[in-house]
Amino acid sequence: MNIITALKMVFTVLLVFYGSTVWSVTLSPQDYSIPGDAIIIDTRDSKSCSTQTITRARCLTANQMHYPDLQLASFRDINWLLGTLGISEAKDIVVIGDRHKEKFFVAGILHLMGLKQVTVVNQATNLLFDQHPLSAGLSSTLLRSNYLTTPLQDELIVLNSEFHELASRKDTRIINKLNNVMEIEVQGFKYRIIAATNPVEAIAYFASKITSLPAGRSLKVLLDTPKNESWRLMLSKTKETISG
Repeated sequence: MNIITALKMVFTVLLVFYGSTVWSVTLSPQDYSIPGDAIIIDTRDSKSCSTQTITRARCLTANQMHYPDLQLASFRDINWLLGTLGISEAKDIVVIGDRHKEKFFVAGILHLMGLKQVTVVNQATNLLFDQHPLSAGLSSTLLRSNYLTTPLQDELIVLNSEFHELASRKDTRIINKLNNVMEIEVQGFKYRIIAATNPVEAIAYFASKITSLPAGRSLKVLLDTPKNESWRLMLSKTKETISG
């Protein structure tokens, strides 16, 4: 077997493995039952989680993955953090918590990190606790027990340079704006872009939108705090409502 044939075989295996994988974030139905082999992530504050949560749940707060100025930690550091909690790409992930933004931010980060199936439980934790055995939550340690090997979904990520280009285009439109978050569409593009005044807001909204995304439509998310000039340019776009 020559080197070219070998490389083609490797590429085919990777294409089959990754090309057939469907990454998703879903919102649980009201009658949802947490799978016994799923990894449970409790996004409540560390003290509450470490005191009592669903047995086997890991404690992971949103602020462990961003700085006080709401800028993201590096994905390398986030990978290390997830590894200290024993989070594996081989398991489905179930995210619980009582604060909408924090819960969806954590789910969005896990989605971008390449975890295949992330389910956000649409139920208050006190109700969940009535249905499951409880114990102290598992907290992060200095050493990791696992390392995520799934590729970062960088095709879903927009950075400031691309955002400025989009803001400068005449065919860019804001189709939805809620407080500091906007949903953007560009004529001819098969995806929409979620942007906000900080990446924490953007990722949380991005993840919540994925749960109700129509078939055939995809989303990207701005992971930077936008430059003032780019934000002003984008705000100047004609706001339209586009059905679907």
